[in-house]
Amino acid sequence: MLARIISVLAVLLAVGCSDGGDRPTVAESTETDAAENGVLITKAEYGEDWPYTVDSGFLYCDPPGSNVVLRAEGKVYALNGRAMGNAAERGYLNARDSITLKDENGYLTVGDVGNIIERGLSMCD
Repeated sequence: MLARIISVLAVLLAVGCSDGGDRPTVAESTETDAAENGVLITKAEYGEDWPYTVDSGFLYCDPPGSNVVLRAEGKVYALNGRAMGNAAERGYLNARDSITLKDENGYLTVGDVGNIIERGLSMCD
């Protein structure tokens, strides 16, 4: 009986870990993928409005849906609410918690995140 329970649990675990699709995970995607699906944005381009600690990254919309993300230094950061909501499932890091610049008190965002998110949303289908 115990062996049967273990067998059933093993099958359930294997099925539960499968995403059922051929879509690469964030870890499997590359800078080339981001470049084909997005645009390189830089600190130099945005000047004082640049809101991130990284100097550049590929901005793109990761389908399905309107997940606006930034790939920088080998990591993918969720920029908008939808992407943050899908972060755990898709392997995104939360940009607000990791690369977004803050004021001297550590609270308010420095720079213009809104324009970058709008630019990313314009790439969504």
